[in-house]
Amino acid sequence: MASSLSIYKPVVDWKARGQQAAMEVSVRIDCTPTEARRLIGAPDLLPLYEILTQALEGWLVCQLARLDLSALAPERAAPERRTRGGRPSAA
Repeated sequence: MASSLSIYKPVVDWKARGQQAAMEVSVRIDCTPTEARRLIGAPDLLPLYEILTQALEGWLVCQLARLDLSALAPERAAPERRTRGGRPSAA
């Protein structure tokens, strides 16, 4: 019968056994979100955000330039349709 020697202790899941752990340790780290991202190794997405914001702004400016404002307010674009009282006619 061969026995093996291990320097590692088996991991015990105390909660699965219904027991409380012998020791609980809490660590509180007070840092900014940017420092937290650096701590866990998350990438800095600020350059990507700036590129997307500029692209969206350019697209919006282009779309607004193509917009026909007379379609939004036909009674102001065609004053000949007005009747007495300032309301547009039905005809």
